[in-house]
Amino acid sequence: MTFELTNFEGATFDGAVQFDEETLNGFAGFKQATFNGAALLIGTRFNGGAQFSEATFNGKAQFIAAGFTKTALFGAATFNEDAQFGGTTFASTAAFNDATFPGTPCSPR
Repeated sequence: MTFELTNFEGATFDGAVQFDEETLNGFAGFKQATFNGAALLIGTRFNGGAQFSEATFNGKAQFIAAGFTKTALFGAATFNEDAQFGGTTFASTAAFNDATFPGTPCSPR
């Protein structure tokens, strides 16, 4: 499925969120969103920029094999469980300033 504009700013997702192999052509706004379940964005293409700034991920966050063609903003995002970005490509700026991750430091696989 292809989405032209995605605006979930400030939204709360109590269950799992799944965007597997989706294409988001317009700006994807998830600023200050809260993900209480798993956030599964596996193979998702973000073609118009994405903002997850100040978002809270209380379940696992999987951006595996995702693609960001424009700016990807994760500033001050909070990851309270595993955050996985394996195989993800960032073709432009990827900002994770002030983001927090639990437990052991992140390492590429």
